[in-house]
Amino acid sequence: MRRTIVLLSAGLLAFSLAVPGAVMAAPGHYYLVSKPNGTDDTANIQAALDWCAAHGPDCTVQLRAGTYHTSQLVEDNFQGTLQGFGENWTIIEALKGLTVKTKYWECTPNTSSCLWPDLITFRYGNIEISDLAISEPWGGGTATTAYPDTYLASALYVWDQPAELSVDRVSITGAPDDAITAIGGFNLYYAIDYEGAPGVPLTRSLSVRSSSFTTMYEPVYVLNSGSVRVTIGGSPWAGNYFANDFWAVELASPESSVFDVSYNTATATAVDTSVACLSGWQVSQYSIHDNRFTIVGPDGWGIYLSDNSTAPCIAAKVWDNTIKVLPAADNTGINVFKTKNTVITSNTITGTGAHAIGLFDATNGMVGANDVGRFTPTAGGAQIYLDSKTAQDTVVCLHHRDTVHNGGTGNTIIGCTIAP
Repeated sequence: MRRTIVLLSAGLLAFSLAVPGAVMAAPGHYYLVSKPNGTDDTANIQAALDWCAAHGPDCTVQLRAGTYHTSQLVEDNFQGTLQGFGENWTIIEALKGLTVKTKYWECTPNTSSCLWPDLITFRYGNIEISDLAISEPWGGGTATTAYPDTYLASALYVWDQPAELSVDRVSITGAPDDAITAIGGFNLYYAIDYEGAPGVPLTRSLSVRSSSFTTMYEPVYVLNSGSVRVTIGGSPWAGNYFANDFWAVELASPESSVFDVSYNTATATAVDTSVACLSGWQVSQYSIHDNRFTIVGPDGWGIYLSDNSTAPCIAAKVWDNTIKVLPAADNTGINVFKTKNTVITSNTITGTGAHAIGLFDATNGMVGANDVGRFTPTAGGAQIYLDSKTAQDTVVCLHHRDTVHNGGTGNTIIGCTIAP
């Protein structure tokens, strides 16, 4: 049973403070969760989310300092804030052997649909999460299922439309697990999994600022989100930190949307836009700038843009990024596949790998004034590479010694050294 306490007068204050579940202040938009009990805090946090969902919008669930241990938390139409007292003070830790919750959709315990559970799930709403840490410290997965190769699918899962999500000053951490080879030896797939349905003309937004993501497969994942505005970083004082992750940010299958990925620091394959565009989709705008990426491999990319040449829906501008490529034969600073009108300018790419910038089946793009002089291509390749399907692209080199392989047709190469 939910405990609901509304302070109608000052005379009820002492009574409300004595209740262990929460403290709520008039007009009922604040819920202070009990301090961690040291064993299982699922019921206390779930009760707070339920109460705020019923009394929103602008309701706040306030966690105290300490480490909360929890199984899955699931809430519909949450219109408020879940916050702690700081990343180093308030921690939500996944319970070992957490029980899979089946509140909605197709998930059935001990079946493949519940193989990889999510820790905190919000189904639509206007959600703000701030000033706390989320941790999945357990090897071998946390799900109580019939499957041995289990792991936490996401620390935070937001789905269905409309859903507005803001994440500020949040730390999310997984752990290595060599037994889970499917996701690179990590026990956590996504930190933030933000999903919707394509083609739905609803205003939605995701912002991730001043947060850190370490030791997982893919920290931020956006899928099937039509008409969405996504900001990862966004200003010099709001950048995020990614370390020891396989990927950092994947923006998959969006349309008619605006993306700003900026002022972030990452040691991983940093930004991936693998868009499976469909005929009739509206173009999305991508701005990727002022990031600092260190690329580890093999097969790592600093920025990977992938579109559909028959029905393109990416309009991308990439500028002022600093990308260091650690030595590996197939590592690349910026890779572009099947895009049109892509602009890549004023980036600094150093290190050793296949190429600093590669264009594959790209048309009408502009690659200009990028500093690639300190990049060494492996096997005698070129710093900038245009494959046989590139057409009508323009490359302007910053230094005449910069090398370009021009394998396409109708491309314009200015101020460069042509390489085989």
